[in-house]
Amino acid sequence: MITSIKIALIFLALSVSGEDEVCTKHKNFNICKISDTLTRVTRDYTLSQRFLLETSESITIGPKAFSNSDITALDINLRTDGLYHRRPSNSLSLSQDSFAELPTLTSLSIKNAYINSTGNSLSPLGALVRLSLIGCGIEDVPTDVLKDLPNLVDLSLRDNRLIAVRSNAFINVTNLKNLDLSRNEITDLEPGCFSGLDMLETLELSMNSFAARSGVLRGLTGLKKLVLLNAFNDDGFQPVILQDVPTVTALHLSFNKLASLQTTMFDSVPSLRELRLNGNHLLNVPDGLFRKLNSLENVDLEENAIQTIEAGAFSGLNLTTLDLSLNNIQKIRSETFRGLTINALILRKNQIDELEREAFNGLSADQIDLSQNSLEKVDAEDFSGLKVEILDLSANRIEEIASGAFNFTEIKQLFLYINPVNADGRAGWGLSDSVEVLG
Repeated sequence: MITSIKIALIFLALSVSGEDEVCTKHKNFNICKISDTLTRVTRDYTLSQRFLLETSESITIGPKAFSNSDITALDINLRTDGLYHRRPSNSLSLSQDSFAELPTLTSLSIKNAYINSTGNSLSPLGALVRLSLIGCGIEDVPTDVLKDLPNLVDLSLRDNRLIAVRSNAFINVTNLKNLDLSRNEITDLEPGCFSGLDMLETLELSMNSFAARSGVLRGLTGLKKLVLLNAFNDDGFQPVILQDVPTVTALHLSFNKLASLQTTMFDSVPSLRELRLNGNHLLNVPDGLFRKLNSLENVDLEENAIQTIEAGAFSGLNLTTLDLSLNNIQKIRSETFRGLTINALILRKNQIDELEREAFNGLSADQIDLSQNSLEKVDAEDFSGLKVEILDLSANRIEEIASGAFNFTEIKQLFLYINPVNADGRAGWGLSDSVEVLG
């Protein structure tokens, strides 16, 4: 087990004269420094630990500064307010031997530091498995630095200033499983930029501005999770980008200004289990969109501008969650969710004021959330044919529930919180005595 110890670099000058080495003790560590150069970090005993250097000033790490520490994880952060910036104001100066004699180090994180390095300061870290260089002002993938890290599995270059990812940029780290290039300024992914990454499972490219061209993701034959939030240039998302990643099971396309969905746009990724399309500008969910996605489990369409859902759009799916909250749906048409089997159908915070008869007929669900909408009345047959354990109608404007409204439904719990209707009239609603009415 790795124990995390946070060391704020505040050195008390106890009888300092000239360039004397000043040492302080913090918990199990002895930390020594000459001026702004960290010279030695030693430990009182050999329990593997994570060592965190945190300061708001520039710092130099001298040769073999950690050689006697036996640490397995090292975090260096030159900003103390918890934020990140692509143009760091403080610098971290390293020599070729700053990290020498650290055979047990498997995790290195450097944040908010402009790195001045003489030679390849990471070359001694052949055992490194996780490397994060976040907010370091990096303008190009450090391919030459990575060549000495053959065991790297996780690499994060988030919050930097990358503009392009060159061909063969990661050719020397073929064991990578997780790569984070989000929050950069990437406008160009050159052909072959992901060559050699056939073991990569997760790729994050959010908050960039590149073109969704054919072949951009070529070489990622084992990719499972692809995160593309607000990732594209003005041409937006193009389905052709998915042709080279048929193994993807989780696809995040949130906040990409998508205005429409073509029925064939996800045919290249038939193994999808999770699809996130929230925060776009969608108006309609067409029938046929999910026809080839038989493995889907979770669909997020929250916070769009959806007004209509074509009947049968979700037919044949067996989902855990379908989130349609925070849209502009005003009417649920008859049998909109016909053929859908689901745990939780979420329709809260729309503008729903009308349910056509048998709106939920053909739906099998554990829970339906229709809370915070604009329903004023539940008419007979609105929920006819519905089978559900929990029906949540809280925070609507329901004043009346028609006689026999639930005659042909199967419900275990009905939530009516924050509605004007009086539950004392439940005897005429068609509910069995076993149904629990709350609110």
